[in-house]
Amino acid sequence: MPTRLNRANAPPTLSRHAVDTARLAAPLAISQLSQMAMGVTDTILLGALGPDSLAAGGLGANLFFVVVVLLHPPSKKTAHSNPSKMFFPPMKTFSGNP
Repeated sequence: MPTRLNRANAPPTLSRHAVDTARLAAPLAISQLSQMAMGVTDTILLGALGPDSLAAGGLGANLFFVVVVLLHPPSKKTAHSNPSKMFFPPMKTFSGNP
């Protein structure tokens, strides 16, 4: 006999997924917007000093980005976690079995 889905073991709805995704994306979006605002501020301030200063600031920002991305150490949680579970977390099943 098939089991009936109730609220406790029903799969999440589309709106629930949207809310969860928005909660995960909000800090990343805020971080990206603040980084963009810093770039705009740097461009405005360096633009007032002249084209050579603006070019040097752009070059320095790009080099800094490359160094940070390539040399940034992984976090302890990433370094000490189980690699098989790091990219593929256990999935919840909604078969009705606990």
